[in-house]
Amino acid sequence: MELVTRVTAASGKTYRSAPGGAVPGGRQYIDRDYLFDHVPALVRGQTHILTAGNDKMLDEAEPCLWLELARPATVYVVYADKLRVLPRWLAGYRDTREKVTRSDSNPSTLKGIFTLFAQAFDAGGVTLYGNLAPAMRDDPAFRASGPLGTNYCMYSVIVAERTD
Repeated sequence: MELVTRVTAASGKTYRSAPGGAVPGGRQYIDRDYLFDHVPALVRGQTHILTAGNDKMLDEAEPCLWLELARPATVYVVYADKLRVLPRWLAGYRDTREKVTRSDSNPSTLKGIFTLFAQAFDAGGVTLYGNLAPAMRDDPAFRASGPLGTNYCMYSVIVAERTD
């Protein structure tokens, strides 16, 4: 039985599991051609939910996606290092200090470096919230990046079965 039995996005987009899980060379989003370069052993091959890069502007207080877990699992949020303010809901997750990198169409923007944040959950429903903290939206560098945070990133999600 699959570990993640249902994925629903608030945007109505079809988030889905990546074939083969989180692996180097695997896509990061459903609507971008960005590919993972480095995936740490901690999550390599685990269930990777491809989110939509265009969903990056959803406010941190708004539900963004819902997962249904068949068994206890650790949910990892793959969050861009270049975003200077974490959403409040992500503060409850543990910084694993592990990094994921990806190929990018414009390496000078440093879009390609992400930290894994982890939270353990029991079987059942999990809600993840929006990517955009108000403090980030008000940041001068963010505003200067262009319309809709052009040079900023949506998070991705990796889910691994808990063994504890």
